[in-house]
Amino acid sequence: MSGRLWDEAAAARSYEAKAAGDLESMDLPSPHECFKQIRTYLQRMCDTRRTKTGVRVLSQRTLENGDMQINAGPSIYRHPREGCVEFQSGAFLKFGATLRFHGVGSKLIVHSFHLQLEPTSRMEFVRIDLNDKEASNPLHVPRSHLHPGFQHVHIPFPVMRPLEILDRLVHVIEPAFRH
Repeated sequence: MSGRLWDEAAAARSYEAKAAGDLESMDLPSPHECFKQIRTYLQRMCDTRRTKTGVRVLSQRTLENGDMQINAGPSIYRHPREGCVEFQSGAFLKFGATLRFHGVGSKLIVHSFHLQLEPTSRMEFVRIDLNDKEASNPLHVPRSHLHPGFQHVHIPFPVMRPLEILDRLVHVIEPAFRH
C-alpha cells in the first residue's frame, strides 16, 4: 500500500472506462462536416481578430485505411511556427485529429492540440492529447490527457469533441497566459 486512502490504479482504470464510454457515445457529424465546422470556426477567429491566421493552415487528408485526418500546422514534434494558427499574443497552435466515418457520422480516433504559449508566459505550452488506444499504464498515461508545459506529465482530461477543445484553447487557456 502506498499510504494513500484510495486505490489509485483502480481509479485510473475507472477513469479510462469512463473515457472509453464517453468516446463511444460521442455523436460527431461526418468527417467532412467536422472539417467544415472547424474551418468556419477558424475563419470567425480571424474575422474577430482572436487569431492572425487560421483557415489557410487547415488541411485534410484521407489515410490509407479510409480515416480522415484534419490538421493545422506541422507535426507537434517539430517546432516551426510557419503553418500554425497564430494568436495576436504571439502564441501559436497546431493540431491534428483523426476521424473514422461511422454510419452517418464519425468516431474520434485520436487527436493532439498543442498550444505553444508566448515566450514571456509562465508556461511554455499546453497540449491536449487523445491516444489511439488505452494505455498499458493508465495511471501514468491516461488515454485522454493534458500536458501542462511538461512533456512527461499527463493529467487526465475529459474526452471532448475537437471543436470543443479548439474553443477552450482559444477562449479560455490562451487568454489566461497573456501579459
